[in-house]
Amino acid sequence: MIQEFVLSILSFFIIDPFRAELNQKLAAAQVPAEIVQQVRACATAGGPALLSRAYGDWWWTGTTMVYVAIGMRSPESVLVEVVPTCAPALRAAQPFLTAARV
Repeated sequence: MIQEFVLSILSFFIIDPFRAELNQKLAAAQVPAEIVQQVRACATAGGPALLSRAYGDWWWTGTTMVYVAIGMRSPESVLVEVVPTCAPALRAAQPFLTAARV
C-alpha cells in the first residue's frame, strides 16, 4: 500500500510531467522517430528505478519532488541522475530540441 502511494506521488510530480513535457517538445521539434522511441522507452523504464531510489532515500524523494514542482530541477535531470543509461537518448534529442527553441 505504501509502495503504491509513493509511486503515485512520484508519477504525479516527476514521471507524468516529464512524459507530457517531453512528448510535447519532441513533437514540436520534429525529432526522428527512432530517437523519440528511445527517449520514451527510457522514460517508461525509469519508473521502477525512481521507485527504488525513493525507498532507499526518503530525504532525496521529498526534496526532489519539491524541487521539480517549483521548477528548481527538471524531470530530465532527475531521470538521468537515477537512470544514467537514459543520458544518451536525451543527448540525442537535445540538438533537435535546442534548434526548435531558436
